[in-house]
Amino acid sequence: MTFIVSLKENRPGFADFEIKRWSGSTDSPLEFTIKRNQDERYLAGHEEWKVEPVWHALGYSEFNGNLVGTFEPWVTDSLVHTGGQTMFMMSLRESSGSFRDDGVVRMASNILASSAAGNLNRTQLNNPTPQSPSIQAHTPYIEAVPESEPVIETFTDPEPVPEPFEIPATDMEAGALPPVMEPVIDPQNASNIGGPNFPTIEDDSSKRRTSPIVWIILMILLIAAIGAAVWWFVFREDPKSAPTPKPNPVPTQNNNQPPAPKPTPKPEPKPEPKPTPAPAPAPAAAPAESACTVKSGSDVMAFIQSCLKTNPDTDQILKIINEAKAAKECDLARRLYANKAQSGNSVIAFAYAKEYDPKTAASDGCFKEDKGTAIYWYETGLSDDPNNAEAKARLQELQK
Repeated sequence: MTFIVSLKENRPGFADFEIKRWSGSTDSPLEFTIKRNQDERYLAGHEEWKVEPVWHALGYSEFNGNLVGTFEPWVTDSLVHTGGQTMFMMSLRESSGSFRDDGVVRMASNILASSAAGNLNRTQLNNPTPQSPSIQAHTPYIEAVPESEPVIETFTDPEPVPEPFEIPATDMEAGALPPVMEPVIDPQNASNIGGPNFPTIEDDSSKRRTSPIVWIILMILLIAAIGAAVWWFVFREDPKSAPTPKPNPVPTQNNNQPPAPKPTPKPEPKPEPKPTPAPAPAPAAAPAESACTVKSGSDVMAFIQSCLKTNPDTDQILKIINEAKAAKECDLARRLYANKAQSGNSVIAFAYAKEYDPKTAASDGCFKEDKGTAIYWYETGLSDDPNNAEAKARLQELQK
């Protein structure tokens, strides 16, 4: 049965691994090698990949029936810097070489390279050594309770209350009150007592008299109105009584005058020229190439980004992948498969699994049959479409 390797973030440059379903022995040391699907190369050292497999000692421990441990920066950096669209296959064997099995590596998206932590000991990059997880003793933290300071109470004297004072009896007598001064009013200035804020009432009966000029103006307007009415009804010219103009007399023909010359015959019209046939329409311009047209030698990442912005459907994606395979643009086809399959498209995931399935893989195409990779993509598709009977049957057959 194929095992599964899960990588989780530990700290920059380090990743915790957990190997599930390892069916080999754990009594003897184990060795591993990692292959990437981008160019079918194997991890040899820190960001160094070779064509032939390179085996490394695996430091691990057992926990709940699984193999757990931590990869150092020489492994973690190599996987992170390769790219997010690359898939990795891990092979594990006993040091004696008696048993070997393959599994798919599943990386968490939050794993960071060692460069994110600043300076790093170069021996961890150039001299890879196996590392097993260590459990650090947990020291309980006891928070110190500060001693309470004694509270010193201070007492202050109360503020003195002012004593009431007595009013002399002589001041309380009625005769001792100050006399009230009455204002003296000048008769000449009696009209200005209110000051500027109190207007006085004047007798304006003289102002209410109508001026004779107003009556004169009204009489003139009345005479003018009467004159206009008389002119309108009496002196206005009636259009019906206007004299009718006499028609102009028609001159009689004098018999002594010479006869009028005969009219000159009009020349016959020339035949119209035959219309020139319109030129044939120019051939329609070829349609512009779309963003998803496969071109040999184009930038793969730029093509994928511009094509996916048009939101092609599943059938269009499969058509573009087939065009890429026909043009031997294998990297483009592989990245399109991985991008759409990892985004939850089960149809693309099953089609990608068939490219590696020994039963359906093409012998001379972009993809070589790989049992472990086919299992991975069948499982990925079933996570989104668990009721696909064909995929479940092929997965069970491959896991035997």
